Amino acid sequence: MKRNVVRNKLTDVHVFNCALSGKNGTIDFFVDSKNPGSLMMSTIKERMSKDKITVDSISLSSLICEREISRIEYMKIDIEGSENEVIFDLDKNNLLKNIEKFGIEYHHKINGHNSRLGEFLEIFEKNKFEYQVDAKCIPISVENKFQDILLYVYRSGLLIDPIPSDTE
Repeated sequence: MKRNVVRNKLTDVHVFNCALSGKNGTIDFFVDSKNPGSLMMSTIKERMSKDKITVDSISLSSLICEREISRIEYMKIDIEGSENEVIFDLDKNNLLKNIEKFGIEYHHKINGHNSRLGEFLEIFEKNKFEYQVDAKCIPISVENKFQDILLYVYRSGLLIDPIPSDTE
C-alpha cells in the first residue's frame, strides 16, 4: 500500500500497518502463510483458521479522535468480520455524527455465527442514517450460509412519515 501511495503521488494519505478493531492493543490475526494476499485474512478464527499471528490493533474511534477529524465524507469498510465491533465502538464514542456516508461489506454468518445484522443496522437507524442493501443468497432456503452483504449507509435530508399501519 505504501508503494502504491508513492507511485500514484497521493498526498494526505496515512497508511497504518495494523488491524482495525474496537480497541487499541494487540489482537490475534488469522492468515494463510502459503497465500499471503488472501482476502480471507481476519481477526475471526472461523474466517481463516490456518495460521495465527499477533498484530497491533487500533480502534477507528481513536484514529478519529487523535487526528481531530470532525467530518468524513465517505468511509469504506471491508474488514473481514470486524465491522460489528468497529461500528459499535464508533457509536459508543459518539463519532458516527462525524461520518456522512459508508460503503460497508458486512460479513454475515461467518461459519454459522449467530445473526447480528439487525443490531448492526439498528445502530445506524438510531443515529439517523438510511441504507441500501445488496445481498444474494442462492438458494434463499439454505440455513447458516455465509453471505457478503453490501451496505450503502448515508444521511438523508428526506423525512418521510412511515407508512401507516392498517390499525390507524
